[in-house]
Amino acid sequence: MRNGIYCYPLTVCDMKTRFLFGIDAHDTVSFAMTKQCFTRLFEEYGLPQRIRSDNGVPFASNAIAFVYTSSPRKIPGKLGHFDYPLHFQVRRVSGNNSCIRWKNEFVFVSRALAGEYIGLEQRGDGVYDVYFCELLIGRFMEDNLRIGDIIERLPLRQIYNRRGSMNPE
Repeated sequence: MRNGIYCYPLTVCDMKTRFLFGIDAHDTVSFAMTKQCFTRLFEEYGLPQRIRSDNGVPFASNAIAFVYTSSPRKIPGKLGHFDYPLHFQVRRVSGNNSCIRWKNEFVFVSRALAGEYIGLEQRGDGVYDVYFCELLIGRFMEDNLRIGDIIERLPLRQIYNRRGSMNPE
């Protein structure tokens, strides 16, 4: 708030495109102010298919409860078996170090995928797209033995204030 007083920031963005829908600085924990901000954003951009929250106070706990309803579906503890296409190289992510073996070297994948199988589809000489089931999760570069992010980093967008006028960055 640029006045030295502590604030509670509410930032709403699209995690895939990194588009910033809105940012508000609240001086107190307030359900009413948070609901007002989300309502304004939903009216302007529509309701999202999913809402991901950091589960932090004050916004995640109560403020979006007015739009969230839990699914009645049972969630399995483990995904069923997935058959990768025949041209994929399939590797199991180790439960010990969250890596796969590649030409006698260890390549870190993700702790979240420990014990799961991933598929690697060759795209070029030493370049592979990495899949978990049908989800493209990264690109493996054989020369540096790393799996990189496949989401292109977008330039920062100009930020709009509440009245709709543009603030230069």
